[in-house]
Amino acid sequence: MKYKSLSWMLSLLLLASASTASAFQKKFELQGKAVGRNGQKVQLVIDYYGNSKVLGTDSIVNDRFSFISKVDEITPVSVVFYEGKSSAAYSVILEPAALQFVLFPNGRKQVTGGKYNKALFGFETDPAYIKADDEMRENSRNGIQNIKDPEVQYKAMQVFLRRNELRTNALEKVMNSSKDIRTQVMAAVLLELQPDSKKAMAIVDKAAAQLGEKSLVIQAARKLNKNQEMMINARKNQLVGKDYYDFSAVTLTGDSTRISQLMKENKYTLVQFWASWCVPCRKEIPLLKKMFAENQGKGFGIIAFSLDDNKIAWTKASEKENFSWPNISDLKAFSSVIVKEYKINGIPANVIIDQHGKIVANNLVGEDLENKVRELFK
Repeated sequence: MKYKSLSWMLSLLLLASASTASAFQKKFELQGKAVGRNGQKVQLVIDYYGNSKVLGTDSIVNDRFSFISKVDEITPVSVVFYEGKSSAAYSVILEPAALQFVLFPNGRKQVTGGKYNKALFGFETDPAYIKADDEMRENSRNGIQNIKDPEVQYKAMQVFLRRNELRTNALEKVMNSSKDIRTQVMAAVLLELQPDSKKAMAIVDKAAAQLGEKSLVIQAARKLNKNQEMMINARKNQLVGKDYYDFSAVTLTGDSTRISQLMKENKYTLVQFWASWCVPCRKEIPLLKKMFAENQGKGFGIIAFSLDDNKIAWTKASEKENFSWPNISDLKAFSSVIVKEYKINGIPANVIIDQHGKIVANNLVGEDLENKVRELFK
């Protein structure tokens, strides 16, 4: 009987120990350090792209703050710092782990600890990324818009692009190669489903079969994709049937020309609005080259119109992209009258004009653009 009692007691102890371990594994702890921000409010916020929820609030005292939260699901959240009416948000992953979060005086953050945080934010400890991030923040602090020298302005923009490239490449690698489906989806969300939303959503659909549609990361991806599709559809084909607006601009060599002259031999002409600093624009160029190679002999032409206002930036980006079609600009960026006439509120943007001067499509992207060009030359 004593043995039975002892066995029963041991079972209870083991069960209690297991319950304690399970409860501990569900806890998220973040110890934060933010030098020079004493008195500021800081919050841990989960945002489902339209439905925000505050998980914790603290004030910074002696450069320190902390959060403890239960983990119902492993998902991206934000550490948000408030200073007056302004705020700055930094992504972390809510997971059952103890994290160390450091916000450096220049605004760069570093998070250590946790399996998922390491997988998704490991690139932030890469010396190349740290260098680019620090330089970008210094340029932003000084005000890139205040830089008058075109060469210096160009170099500052390259720092921004380099930092973006390092971050994007790291998260794309995680999205495409991680063996953990949840990690893949979180990488897609952190990338805002770019640069290939269809590929990202294929990963989300596969994950939904395992995680379920009620999963927070699945919901976030779905809402993000829906919002993006609404924005794309709002811009798509709004100019169809209207007469094109003819305008003059200059080439890289300074020669003035009109698009009516550049398109007169074409059955259909795609005018592509881009800029050296526009990452999605640059990502789209290989697709344009493919379409041009396939359809040039059928009467298809492309005209690139840059929304740069920096001749050096436009020139160097053009040299790198090596266009096979006319490349023009008025170097007035978004203050150009062309922006108003073609209702451009973001780039990349495009219009396809037929040989009679009618717009037959505008602001198509990816497969929609390919399909439209294929349809025109059937």
